[in-house]
Amino acid sequence: MELQKQKSRPCRFPNADEFLDWARTNEDTLGISQADAKIVEVGGLVDCNNQLYTAGAVFLMSEPSSITMSTPGSNGVEVWRKLSKRYDPQTASRKKDTMTSIIRTQPVALKNLSYAIEKLEDLVRQREDSQGAPTDNDVKCSATVALDPT
Repeated sequence: MELQKQKSRPCRFPNADEFLDWARTNEDTLGISQADAKIVEVGGLVDCNNQLYTAGAVFLMSEPSSITMSTPGSNGVEVWRKLSKRYDPQTASRKKDTMTSIIRTQPVALKNLSYAIEKLEDLVRQREDSQGAPTDNDVKCSATVALDPT
């Protein structure tokens, strides 16, 4: 019974910050063999690695699921790295892409206008969350006017 309770809890390990710093520092040159070796080196990380991969395989859908399933060796840390790199709005390119998407708003048909406005609001919210500052009102106004189908 105690073993089952322990397995159902999320993993925790004391060297998480050290490992994450190492992973960030070596992100561009990190290979699967290096990541696997580091996972074994850090105590408790093997269980977290397995849990992370399993959670991704079970709960993710679409592109994130494909990224998870195509990661060799069922490496949960590698899945996390790939997903973070792909979806983290804190990266410079994602910030730029979000602003570009807001600025390049195209006219839409009248029947799709409310959906397009909601999508634009989501983009603005994403940008503001990642920047920690509000988007300029002129940019928001220009993007909204650009949705006008006439």
